[in-house]
Amino acid sequence: MRPSARRKIVLLLSAAAVCLLGAMAAGPAPAASPATPGRTFDLSGNVEVEGLSATAAADLQRARACLAEGQWDEGIEILRRLSDQGAESLVPIGPRRFVSLREFCQAQLAALPAEALDLYRRRVDDQAGRWYAEGIREGNAALLTRVVDEAFASSWGDKALDRLAQEALERGDTTTARWCWQRIVPPSAAAAVEAAATTVDAANRADTAGQVDATTRMASSAGVHAAAGDLGKRLPDWAAWPAFPNSKLDLAAIRARLVLCSIIEGSLDRAKSEWAELSRLHPAARGRWGGQEVCYAEAVRQMLDEAAGWPSPHGLADWPTFGGNVQRNGRAELPPDPAGPLWRVPCAPRDRPGDAIGRPRASDDRPFFPVVWRQLVLFHDGTRVVALRLEDGRPAWGEGDGTIYRDAWNDAPLDRPLPDETFGAPRYTLTAADGRLFVRLGDPLTGHPLARAEHRPNSLVCLDLASQGRLVWKAAAEPDWAFEGSPVAADGRVFVAMRRHGVRVQAHVACFDADNGRMLWRRFVCAAESPGKGALYEFSHQLLSFDHGTLYCNTNLGAVAAIEAESGRVRWLALYPRVAGGDALHPTSHWQRDPSPCLVDRSIVFAAPADSPHIFAYDAASGQLLWQSTEQLAEATHLLGTCGPWLLAGGARLYWIAIDGPQAGRPLRRWPEGAGGPGVGRGVLAGQWVLFPTRETIEVFEAASARHQRTMPLAPFGLKGGNLLAARSLVEKTGAAGSAGTLLMATDDQLVAFSNTAGLRPPSPVPLTATQPPPRAKASVDSLPFGRETALLREWGK
Repeated sequence: MRPSARRKIVLLLSAAAVCLLGAMAAGPAPAASPATPGRTFDLSGNVEVEGLSATAAADLQRARACLAEGQWDEGIEILRRLSDQGAESLVPIGPRRFVSLREFCQAQLAALPAEALDLYRRRVDDQAGRWYAEGIREGNAALLTRVVDEAFASSWGDKALDRLAQEALERGDTTTARWCWQRIVPPSAAAAVEAAATTVDAANRADTAGQVDATTRMASSAGVHAAAGDLGKRLPDWAAWPAFPNSKLDLAAIRARLVLCSIIEGSLDRAKSEWAELSRLHPAARGRWGGQEVCYAEAVRQMLDEAAGWPSPHGLADWPTFGGNVQRNGRAELPPDPAGPLWRVPCAPRDRPGDAIGRPRASDDRPFFPVVWRQLVLFHDGTRVVALRLEDGRPAWGEGDGTIYRDAWNDAPLDRPLPDETFGAPRYTLTAADGRLFVRLGDPLTGHPLARAEHRPNSLVCLDLASQGRLVWKAAAEPDWAFEGSPVAADGRVFVAMRRHGVRVQAHVACFDADNGRMLWRRFVCAAESPGKGALYEFSHQLLSFDHGTLYCNTNLGAVAAIEAESGRVRWLALYPRVAGGDALHPTSHWQRDPSPCLVDRSIVFAAPADSPHIFAYDAASGQLLWQSTEQLAEATHLLGTCGPWLLAGGARLYWIAIDGPQAGRPLRRWPEGAGGPGVGRGVLAGQWVLFPTRETIEVFEAASARHQRTMPLAPFGLKGGNLLAARSLVEKTGAAGSAGTLLMATDDQLVAFSNTAGLRPPSPVPLTATQPPPRAKASVDSLPFGRETALLREWGK
């Protein structure tokens, strides 16, 4: 769809108009005053998203009026028609949360009174039943999904949800499994939410009058979930939640499976809360469990007790992308024990802005984020891609400096300097997947002054690592477009954030075929003002996250979104309050959150946007805000990962932030205490440790307890702190092969690998191929109910 034809909704974050259908029609964007170099800049609170056309908004109002007057026929038909047309348009369903028009209409149909629901089912049950039967017979999940998407409130909706949930759990997708099962069971926290609903209503009315700012209303909304207790806090907005009406399925079995979801993902505290709910509502309910007739509550309790002794899941042997994996929550398998530099190579970028506005102090800037793939260390500087051997830092193939590919910036002079008047700083990331390397190369600028037309587009490059870095394909961004950073790769596709520059920057997500670089789809996410506002050159390097078929995008433009990877459809979009402006010469620390992709873990999406000093946690399936940090954490510039009840964040200091419970969102541990901090670069989780770089040392802490374990000084080696990553290296000792964790650090101008235990020496080179190891044999499954889940749990427990 052409941008000029796109229907947008302009939303003021501090106004409750986001919940009013009358505001859905697009309006002209307000005029923006350009930023002046060397002075403060203002950011408008307006965020544009894909909204409804005036016609669709009017139809939706008419459907509501018909249903309110008991005109079931007309109201139902309008909702069905809008549902068929509304896969892409977004509708606000609560404070700062949006879903597709299709999902909204399906939720309205599910909420019909009994008489109207019976009429609706007589119209759709035959078709929905055929989809369901064929989906079960052929094992076609797409048909079961169609039942949920297009006929959710039919008599077959809960059965399709149950089957989709079981299949999701079997492949380890606890987010989808939980979301499906939660939509079958009645909301247990409904009474508490209803009692607290007046608080939100009052806040919304005050917002309309301009009396309550965004932060105040968000706190009021969070109070609803706090009133519902910890379990309710983790569940979606009940008022707008698409719950299946009056399911006849065994709800005790469904609730038992919800406990299984939490056990599988390692959320044992959550599992205990869900088990307590199961025991209260169904204390004596019985059914088939692992081939036996058991009491659900007793069987779940036994498995919960056993799960407490299960080992943690294995960590990562390689570090193939930013954050270690596509969820950006990687933990290295083997903890390194650095004893000193093993090798070092220069990696200074060929382009450095002079006194770039918004750029961190040169001594603290760490632009490089290398990756490790099958004993190869890979990095780039915007023009050349380098591949080195992990064991000794020598070129992976041949001689020279290890360069395997060089990009000429579309034949631009290689010594072209970057402009001085810039906001942000260059970043250099990569992604290795399936034997290929995906890199954003070319001009790292993603925005330029509107008065100048000298900007050169950058490109996305795919290299074949099994063929010594041979170019497979290259896709160039169109004029006025830019690739934000390196993509994520999954299921034969690559997904990348794109930016269309202007006074109001547009954030998009694009999908390319991994084999040939052909664009398959591109989806508009939102648009808002950036600090440059069309008057400055800007660097940005936004990365996507991926988990079980869903992309998560932190736009740094006032919105976080979940996008269906197959189709590009926006599943949900959540807004957050942005800062009102800043000082372009001396920006606050949160503007250094770049890259700042979402971190996905245990059905939660964590976001640390650059345009907010807070950290936010969302329910991965629904986009419901779970919490925002209880204080401004501007110095927390990197989300490192999770460990038990903690979200670990680094930057100037290291933070342990509570994920659940009454302290959720509060940093309960930090190092060092007091104002400011010596941290520089990105830390890493490895084994049971978290390694935190400072300007002069690497500090080692026990991740679970926050106990300090060791300080490794860097000054004796002539080093400064930098971005850390860890990977498994192959070693030999007295002829026996083994492995050990190896720590790497990228400073502002060099890449360093640290040696480990004395006496170990590198083994013989290992052949590098694109062939993946054979998949692990699937656990045998029981044909009885819960058999697949039980087998999966037991296999996971091993």
